[in-house]
Amino acid sequence: MEGASTHSLHDLLNRLEAIVRGVAVTGEEAIITDSGSEIAIIISVADYGRLHEHADRV
Repeated sequence: MEGASTHSLHDLLNRLEAIVRGVAVTGEEAIITDSGSEIAIIISVADYGRLHEHADRV
């Protein structure tokens, strides 16, 4: 995913505050991996709101 940082689940556990603050400030998504597989994405509240607005229109 372009414009996204990638972090292992282990990295997330150790750096949660910095990763979440980075997402909030930059709007850049953070992809979370476990054993090399993408399992989750952290997005900003603004992006979350836009996704829901779009879903409501569809």
